[in-house]
Amino acid sequence: MISKSKDYYFDRLVEADLKELLWFYVLEIYSHYHFTEYTEQSIQLEVGHLLKEDQLYFENSVYYVLRSNNNQKILGAIRLTYWDKKMELPIEKLFGIELSSLLLPGIDNFWHIGRFVISSGISVDRISFLKKTLFNAFYPVYKMKAGLIIAECDLKVANTLNSMGIDTYILGNPKEYICSETVPLYIKSDWLQGFIRCNIHRYLSKENTEDIAFFTRLSNRNNTAANID
Repeated sequence: MISKSKDYYFDRLVEADLKELLWFYVLEIYSHYHFTEYTEQSIQLEVGHLLKEDQLYFENSVYYVLRSNNNQKILGAIRLTYWDKKMELPIEKLFGIELSSLLLPGIDNFWHIGRFVISSGISVDRISFLKKTLFNAFYPVYKMKAGLIIAECDLKVANTLNSMGIDTYILGNPKEYICSETVPLYIKSDWLQGFIRCNIHRYLSKENTEDIAFFTRLSNRNNTAANID
């Protein structure tokens, strides 16, 4: 359990709670875009599709969730995945982008960020929770250096990142994905420097340091496997 406040706390998600996260994720996006033409069955189908994806990524990922101190309900989330260059990423299916084109020279570590959402019901310190959520995902990428984040990102979120001084490179035209105008993009690890330095004094926790050790083990394992191949 990390970063407790009076009303909320950040925690890492366990695999058994993936379905809870995905129900929140889908319903929050529907609410944000005022989409009401859904049924319980249609949400079940949407969540089932997303669950298969997350189960595939889980062992290579860290999920941070923001929960209510009152009832432990999820009110925000983000997932950081270390990409092993083998798993299919949504950017391939949604936008037809060849991942081989993203294997840029000098880049050793590849990442995927997803499930980023903050409840519209949070009215107090919403910006702080947003920044802390992003910090959790960006810190390992920045510290391990020579990295590239690949993401399918809501266009408004991409603009928010730019307003925070985080450069993004948009790879194609937007498409609608779960009601959201979504763009494919990447972020180089060195583009995170300003954001990390401005926020490290406030948001760094021991869990962020533990994430470095976790992802370093994944990186070493993948490098060993690549050498064997």
